[in-house]
Amino acid sequence: MKIIDIYKMPIFKLACVFEAEKYSNSFEPSNTCLEIAYVSEGRLEVTKGNERYIAEKDDILCAIRDVNTTVRTTGFHSHHVVSVDTLWKFSDKNISAFHIPYVLKRCHETEEIKRLIDEFVYSSYIYENSPGRTAELFLRILCKIDEASRKNESFYQPKYSLVAEKAKSYIQKNIKKPITQQAVAEHLGVSPSYLCSVFKKSEGMTLIHYVNLRKLTDIKNLLDKENLPMYKVAEMYGYSDANYVSALYKKLFGRNITSLPEYRKSDKL
Repeated sequence: MKIIDIYKMPIFKLACVFEAEKYSNSFEPSNTCLEIAYVSEGRLEVTKGNERYIAEKDDILCAIRDVNTTVRTTGFHSHHVVSVDTLWKFSDKNISAFHIPYVLKRCHETEEIKRLIDEFVYSSYIYENSPGRTAELFLRILCKIDEASRKNESFYQPKYSLVAEKAKSYIQKNIKKPITQQAVAEHLGVSPSYLCSVFKKSEGMTLIHYVNLRKLTDIKNLLDKENLPMYKVAEMYGYSDANYVSALYKKLFGRNITSLPEYRKSDKL
């Protein structure tokens, strides 16, 4: 969860309902834009640096562009989004600033936030020449997210979330080694079944799914930078079968990892 201050009145930028079979969009860091959306169908996977978040139906997605961010889905989804130009900065003020999570999971307050987002979308057409009206609506959305975040703060950092954070730290340190759920559980001193349960509750995906996403993203980034054979890069991350890596990447990301000519050439070396 982030704590931010707003230093400039929000100015309307975008408001719409977006639907697509597949979707992928990347954003560079910026403290002059804020977007708030809710998922009405399907789910979205948000990658922020080395962290990943899942926004499912009725979750609120807060696009704070503090690091390079990618939002994607491999199946049909629909989200309602509002975006403004403003100026925001991180804050250490616990009272006056806004408490904004990257993803606000569905709770009692999210219904009102969804209603406000839809009101913003509708009002943007009626009051497109009324900056005060759209700014007021956007600030109401932020206030409601802040209220929900403070009220449900224990939801975001319960014990199971701390276990998940320790598991992710272990995974990051051992990313180039074969990683099993059993090994992570033993390292943390918990049972594999407990780890499986709390990790999925915290991250919205299984631990092994998370491990594969992290490894495959690193493999893809390395292939983009270096002219190395696919099987060598796979071995560097603990995979013994390059074909398995290719198939798994296509399953998780919906496209081929070795689709570019330089990859095909390097595989023949």
